[in-house]
This record gives sequence, C-alpha cells and structure tokens, in this order.
Amino acid sequence: MQVCEAHFKDEDIIRTESIYNPKTGERFTSKLSHPKLRPGAIPSILPDCPKYLSSGTSTKTRDGRALNSGLLLLALAQLP
Repeated sequence: MQVCEAHFKDEDIIRTESIYNPKTGERFTSKLSHPKLRPGAIPSILPDCPKYLSSGTSTKTRDGRALNSGLLLLALAQLP
C-alpha cells in the first residue's frame, strides 16, 4: 500500500533500516527505496481541513498507538 508522506510527520516515516551482525559487531544501515510508516502512525497533516484536525502533535495510548491530540480534544469536547 502506498501512502502520501505529505500527510505524516517526519518522525512517523521510516526511511532507513539497520541490521546488526553480532558475530562481527558491525551494523549495516541502508536507505529504503520505499519508505514505511511506523506502527500506529496516523495522518496528521491535513492541509484542506480545519486546523484542529492538523494539530501536528500526538499522544500515545497505553498500547502504543498514536492519537492526534486535536482529534482527541474534539472527541472529548463532544462528551456529555
């Protein structure tokens, strides 16, 4: 699946991958030809939407998933 990286923060995009060889102590790092998203990455840069949907800040849930704080605040504001 391809995604538009323009909608994700830089820290949500994995551009390199490393492997470690314990026998030699060497670490090999390679640039990925197709960047990947970190687990739990949520599109948070939405230029054609209201600013509260593109806050650019995120929080982590207990299970490590990221939540856009703007969406979280909007949801909390709608609670009775």
